[in-house]
This record gives sequence, C-alpha cells and structure tokens, in this order.
Amino acid sequence: MAKENKGSKLRKMLSEGCISENYTLNGYFFKVYPYFNIDKVKFSFVEKGKSGTGFDIYVDTDEFALLCIDIDERKFEARLAADNGPYPGAWKYITGENAARELAIGKSQKGGVVVQGRNKDEKKQAFVPIQYKELRKMALLYLVVSGLKPVAGYYAELRELFKKGVERMAKYHGTQAVQEAQRQSAAEPIAQPAVVTEKSMPSAQNNSNNTKSEMLNSSKDTSAAATSAAEEGKIIAFKTFKKVEPLRNGYRIMVQPVTEPDETKMKYLYIPTEKIQSEFKQAEFNRFKEMTDKGTVRISLLVKESPSYYMFLKMPTIAG
Repeated sequence: MAKENKGSKLRKMLSEGCISENYTLNGYFFKVYPYFNIDKVKFSFVEKGKSGTGFDIYVDTDEFALLCIDIDERKFEARLAADNGPYPGAWKYITGENAARELAIGKSQKGGVVVQGRNKDEKKQAFVPIQYKELRKMALLYLVVSGLKPVAGYYAELRELFKKGVERMAKYHGTQAVQEAQRQSAAEPIAQPAVVTEKSMPSAQNNSNNTKSEMLNSSKDTSAAATSAAEEGKIIAFKTFKKVEPLRNGYRIMVQPVTEPDETKMKYLYIPTEKIQSEFKQAEFNRFKEMTDKGTVRISLLVKESPSYYMFLKMPTIAG
C-alpha cells in the first residue's frame, strides 16, 4: 500500500506539470515546473502558511539541462564536496533586472543539500534543506520529460502524463508565466558552470597537409592523443548541423558522427567557455563559428560521450 501511495503522489505531481516538490515543517518550500514553450524552468518558492507571499525564479532550459545531466551522472557530487563556503555555491544562477533574483544549490552545513532562492527587490530569501536523493529525482524526471533521456514503458507513460498536465495547467497559468519570465530575462542571466570539467588532455597532432576548409583536423592524425586519452575520452569525426549556439557558460552545436548515417543519433556537443580559453585560441574558435554559419563542417574532436550529449575535451587547430 505504501508503494501505491508513493506512485500516486508522483503521478499527481506530474499531472500538474511539476517535476519536484520539496516541503519543510516551517518556512519556505519550493516546486519546480519546466516551461518548454518558453525555454524556462520555474522554481516557485512559497512561504508555508502565507499564501501569495512567495516568489518565482526562471532558469534557462539549457543551463538547467547541464545541471541535471551532471546530477544524473554523479558529477555534481564533486562540486558539492568542494562547497565549503557559508552560503550555497556549488551552482548559482542570477537573473532579473539588476540581478535581483538568485538561485543557488550547495552543501548544507547540517548535512545534505540546501537550495537557496533570493528576491532582492522584495527582500525575500529562502533556504530549503533537502536530501541529495531528491536532487537526483528532480534531475531524472527533467531528463525524462525533456526527452534528453530515451525512455520506454513506465517512464514513457509518466512523460505523457506530464505533457497532458502541462497542457491543462497552461490554460490557467500560461500567460502569467510568460510575462514573468520575460520580465526576469530583461537582464542577461549569469550561471556558474554546472559541468565538472575533465582533466586536461594531450593535444591532438595537426596535419599540415590538410587544406580543405571543411576539414578541422583529420582523425587519422590524432592516434597518439586517442591512445593516451582512451580512459578519459575518444576521438570522433563529426559533421555539424545548424550554427554554434551561445550558452551562459559556453556553447553548443548539434553534431553527428560521420560514420553514423542514422540522423536520430544526433546529439548536442557542449563546449565550456573555460575550455576555449585554455585549449583553443579565440580567433580560431571564431573561425569555426563562421564556418558553421555557412554550412556543414567536418571536424575531429576529443570528446567525452554520454547517452544524451558530447562534452568537448580538446579543440585541435583548424587547418585552412
């Protein structure tokens, strides 16, 4: 019977378009609502027993996706372990006019995790302690409902339940959510990287004889790097789709291995800003962006592959 009640609570939550509910005995609690139609995820903080006194913070879906991927793959634990400051600092997101709204996740001084929400305009601040497993549940459900994690059977059923719930709730809250998200987005959000960066990898060898503008280093010239980096990543020859898209802490572009004809295998390649600064000259990266603006580009990169994305490790010098 207990198991049935747990399932009923989960289904009720998803049917309301919500992927996480975290309550406390007193003070604030929060709920998390993805709004894919406006590319936002809403954290709604509510003060217990005081209806209408809470506040919302809207996070960009790409930033939230990176966070959830890290949590799901257990990489976020390293950031939590290193978070020893007086306030949550493993991940932060700042948005709104004059950076008035701040969302942070970090290690609780009493054990577990604490989620902080702050609204400077109204002088409101919430600290909600949760167990780490609740953070993992949130990440799992986001990856499921967003389509980043391929699912079937039970979880496919839950995703359909969420979609129907979003459609129903949009009739009541859709316009209000859009207006508030647009207002908060008046200022550019700032996010600390949600990705735990891999160790520096050996540079790939350049092929000076390769002068085709569509080729960015030949994969056969990277065998030495591939051998030494086998445990951390691998060399993959990609072809790009669309343009390079800027994120708050890096870039992404849709890619597909050239050896894979099935276009359903396309995934995003994420390139953190710090990797561009440490592994690649800005002028050469700008050239790569210009080439993708003109059409498909072929490039060989050292990457770390996960089921839902590629993480850039090394950018070889562009031949040209």
